Amino acid sequence: MPRRIVPALLAVALLACAAATAAAGEPFPDLRLPAPGTEAAARLGINRPDQPFSLSEIRAGLVIINVYNYFCGPCHAETPKLKELDREINERGLSDRVALLAIAAGDTAQMVERFKQARTPCFPIFPDPDYVLHRALGNVPVPYFFVVRPGPSPRLIHAQEGEFPQTPAGFLDLILKKNSAF
Repeated sequence: MPRRIVPALLAVALLACAAATAAAGEPFPDLRLPAPGTEAAARLGINRPDQPFSLSEIRAGLVIINVYNYFCGPCHAETPKLKELDREINERGLSDRVALLAIAAGDTAQMVERFKQARTPCFPIFPDPDYVLHRALGNVPVPYFFVVRPGPSPRLIHAQEGEFPQTPAGFLDLILKKNSAF
């Protein structure tokens, strides 16, 4: 392997490890997300549905971010659990306190639309065709979950690689408990 490639690969590996091993309470990037559209803006408490916005602008006290990719089989298989998690949030009356969104790493807007038509998720999904958001998150593997307290200085509450092994209700209980520890 040429010597120039080794440092580049090492840097990518370190970034991925940094995101994967980030500890609760650490700063989280204030992601700049694309214009959400009217329905997603209403769900996230964003006043400008036709303009990009920052994670810190979301009005909920916690934001669950699912990072997925259209070509990821486990990501598709997980969608019913995510829909159930969204339903659990709403049934518990937490929709103003807990927001759920997805970042489609490497996916175009058309791919996101195809995913929505096939899987009918209720939560907002943001395309990331150039991996800008994915890079900001440390190039994590998919699927991946981050739970963040948005505010003026977003903070990580929980990070988890792969599908969540708990039931959606169990996952929600876990993150609510972790949030109360801060």
